[in-house]
Formats: sequence, structure tokens, C-alpha cells
Amino acid sequence: MYVLNILTEEGFLEKKRVEFPRLYFVADNALVDLLSQATNVSSIASYLPMLFDNIHNLNFDSAECSSIVSVESAEGERLQLCNPIRIVQNPEQWLKELEETMQRTLRGLIQRASDQITTSSVLDLVNSYPTQLCLLGIILAFTKEVEIFLNRRDRSSLVVIAKNASQLLAGLIAQATHEYLSTFKHMKLESLVMIAMYYRDVVERVSQAKTNDVSDFSWQRNIRAYWRKEDCIVSIGNVDLSYCYEYIGARSRLVMTPLTERVYISLSQSLSLHQCGALYGRAGTGKSETIKDIAHTIGVFLLIFNGSDQISSSVTTQWLKGIAQAGAWVCFDELNRVKLQSLAVIAQQISTILNALRQREHECAFVDGSSITVNPTCGMFIVSNPTYIGRYHLPENFKACYELMCVQSHLLSDATSRRNHEHP
Repeated sequence: MYVLNILTEEGFLEKKRVEFPRLYFVADNALVDLLSQATNVSSIASYLPMLFDNIHNLNFDSAECSSIVSVESAEGERLQLCNPIRIVQNPEQWLKELEETMQRTLRGLIQRASDQITTSSVLDLVNSYPTQLCLLGIILAFTKEVEIFLNRRDRSSLVVIAKNASQLLAGLIAQATHEYLSTFKHMKLESLVMIAMYYRDVVERVSQAKTNDVSDFSWQRNIRAYWRKEDCIVSIGNVDLSYCYEYIGARSRLVMTPLTERVYISLSQSLSLHQCGALYGRAGTGKSETIKDIAHTIGVFLLIFNGSDQISSSVTTQWLKGIAQAGAWVCFDELNRVKLQSLAVIAQQISTILNALRQREHECAFVDGSSITVNPTCGMFIVSNPTYIGRYHLPENFKACYELMCVQSHLLSDATSRRNHEHP
């Protein structure tokens, strides 16, 4: 009877996870507690950071908490949903609706702004739109205006774009240094300064390289964004990635150094080839933070999986089933700490998903015998530091799954250190 109860519980939880795949990222005991709360939204809210990138609080239409009207990030930024979400008896149903409504809301905001935004109007949007949309708006605006110049081959247009880039950066810095800014507003403006600084440098590079065509590598190497066929596309190099509309909030962003750009290009290539992008190098070089930054640029849900010699293949089975079905990304941090026996099984699990992506299959038979759907936006990355004692060499079947890049210097940088480097 005890065995039967365990099997019944596992089947029940699996059914709930299939309905809302992000529940795979919640441990069994925690999931039982979440499901038992039913409509007690205040208790379920504590699990939101496991299920969404940066939704930490829910706001309701009334004291009865019958409908969700907006969500809040950890920084205190609020996103007003395009339509209210009614709380129903089954949590997996309204959580699934929350995910879809969040994505629909961001898609609508981006669509509304895509035809209107210009480099000269970005400052007007700072107080009106979420940080995520302002960042994407800057990318959309600069992509559109620079490509108009490249198609016309009009040098005077580039002078105007360069002037707009400098004015935008100066305006954002002036706002960011205001004495009475809240912590959240300061974080928002700091992120916008980072991306504005990047595009100021991009315009300078395009001018110095005398770029005359949109297909030139001096332009293709940069992060670009387009609104095409009712969807946002982020391009890096010759790779087009669909924007995933995950609410990111006001997360801090990295300064784009030349090494960071090369990592962006390499990892986007690994995604296009349906392989794991793998970074290895010394601790503190910013490997994991760079992968987070790419995920934020593309608006995708990223989970960090910290390797340990206590990790079993059954744990990764559950996670990878969730990653494949939810279309999320996972970064295996220090995976070479996991024991070799488990690594071989994990490699087989990853290979199964990657093969399905290469063959464009919507379903695949997983290693545990179950059949899972495969969302084409899913991605897997590895970061490791092979110099530490106690690390294992990855087995051969694992090496076939990834594209390796060595990081020998720091990817992380702040605005001050970069400015001092450029102007000694």
C-alpha cells in the first residue's frame, strides 16, 4: 500500500507539471505544499521566484484577492497586466495563465512602441515604460536608424545618429546622478546608461570601419533587434533568436567589453547549432553573469543549476524535462563537480533534447521512458573552472554536446573602469 501511494503521488505531481512545466523546477515536497494551498495566493507567492525570472509579488483588484491585475519585480517595478487573471481552484491553471498574460502584455507593449520609438524619444519613455521595454527600445531604435543609414549610404545620417547617441547617454547620466532618486529608479537608469554607452560605441565603430552594407561584419557583430511579423527578433552575428517575453524587471546589466561581445557571438552560434555553449576559466571572470546577461537581452527564463557531488541524475532528469517543455534556459554551474556516473547519464539526457531540436521534433522519448514536448526556445549552457581540486573530467559523450570557449580574462566591467581604460 505504501509503494502504491508513492506511485500515485508521483503520477499526480507529474500530471500537474505537464500542465505547467515550470513546476518541474519545484521539489516534490514544496510542490505538494504549493498545490495544497489552492487559492491561498499569499502562501503560493513565496514560490514565484522559482517559477518566474523576476516576479516576486502579485497585486490584486480587491481585498478578496480574487484577480491578479499586476506583478512586481524584486526591485519594486510594477508591470500592469493586459487583462486580470482570476484565481481558480487549481494553482497550475492560473499560474499558466499568469505566464501567458505576462508574455502577451510585454508583446503588446513592445509592438506599440516599435513603430514610434526613435533615439531622440527614448528619454520620454523612461518614466512611462518598464526597464525591460526601455532597454529593448534603445536596441530597436538604433538598429532601425543605423540600417536606414547603411541602406542609403548617407554619411550625414550617421552624424545625426552619433549625435543622438551622445545626447541620449548624456541625458540618462544626468537623470542617474540626480540627488533624490529612489534605489529602483537608480538601478533602472544605470542599466539604460550601460546599453546607451554600448550603442554610442557601436555608432563610432561603424563610422570608423566605413561600413557600407548591413551584411558587413562590423555591423553584424553587434546586438540588433527587429519587429517582424508581429514578433520581436534579437540578432547576434548571423543568428536570429526569438524574443521570449519573460518579465526581467530592473536587473543590472553588464558593460559590453570586446570579450563580452565575442562570448555573445560564440554562445549564439552554439544555440543556432543546437549545442550547449560551454565557458571555462578562472573563478570571478564573469562566466555565469554573461550568460545571465544574454538571457536578459533575449527575455528568456534562465535557471542556474549549481553542481555538487551530491547531485543525482534523477534530479537533473526532472530539471531537464522542465527546461525542454517550458522553453527555458539552464546554466550548469561547476557541472564538473558532479560524479562521473551521474555525468554520463546527464550527457545522455541533454543529447536526447538536442537531437530533438536538430531534427525539429515537437516531442521526444526521454531517458526515463516518458514522452515530452520540446520547445525550440530551450537552451543549455555549462560553466566550469577546471583548475580546482576535486573536479572531474567530463566524459566523452558529454564533450560531443557542447561548443567550448576558454575565458582567460575578466568579462565583468563597470562603467568607470572601462572609461579609464579607453581614456588613460
